Amino acid sequence: MKYKIGDRVKIREDLENGNTYGMNSFMSQMNEFKGKIVTISSDDRETGYDIEEDKEHWGWTEEKIEHKAEEGYTELPEELLLKTPIGVMPSRIYEMNRIRDLACALDAYAQYDVKNNIAIMLEWTSELTKRLECLDDLTEGD
Repeated sequence: MKYKIGDRVKIREDLENGNTYGMNSFMSQMNEFKGKIVTISSDDRETGYDIEEDKEHWGWTEEKIEHKAEEGYTELPEELLLKTPIGVMPSRIYEMNRIRDLACALDAYAQYDVKNNIAIMLEWTSELTKRLECLDDLTEGD
């Protein structure tokens, strides 16, 4: 199997209700996961993968998965992604941009619908805290 338990993967956005992908169909109840980063919780050669986010309810085949997500990365809306300034060391740029992206996303989600977005906001807040600590470590030598 292509992915391992614990891998974070992105579900394809172009999946269509009732179509068969690999060994099983895509159902309308699965729509909420389209384009999302999810975590593989188990694998089975007959049914594909289970994911934590749907409490292992649906079968997710490799054909329904777009790609493996980068380590520690949660995709943000494209409008929140910022360009990298020139002349700063790469690891510091990445951390600064990710912190900015997380802060913007948290602000946008807080204004939109806190109740339905609380889980992702808590995850982003935790990541933001870790990245701020990492940035402090990177800047101590400056």
